[in-house]
Amino acid sequence: MLSKLTENPDKVVPIRALIASGIISIIIVVLSLFLPIPIGLTLLFFLLGVFANMVSFYLIVKNADRMITNAQSDTKIKTLPNLMLRYVLYVGVLIAAWHFGGMIPSAFAFIGIQISQVVIKLDAFVG
Repeated sequence: MLSKLTENPDKVVPIRALIASGIISIIIVVLSLFLPIPIGLTLLFFLLGVFANMVSFYLIVKNADRMITNAQSDTKIKTLPNLMLRYVLYVGVLIAAWHFGGMIPSAFAFIGIQISQVVIKLDAFVG
């Protein structure tokens, strides 16, 4: 039996990523009750990482759809601008998290950036 992720990944991954980010946000709040973590900055940069990841995932899906539809024609599709935009988003979020928050918000921003990969790997492990 195939999971819903293999049937329609461009609709399922963002929904599961938002659910996972909600769960991780609750974990951040609970951790901040017991550890001296800056809750506001940590949540802000985690959610900025999730946003950057969702924009990146959208660019990947859009570019893949364009490549599939134009596979028969001779038109060339430029993937470099999308790739550069993805990396600029990632680096911008990580540098801002490190500059304004330090190590802990940067670590959670990195987790936010990797949220769709985590969802895909968890589906392969569980499903």
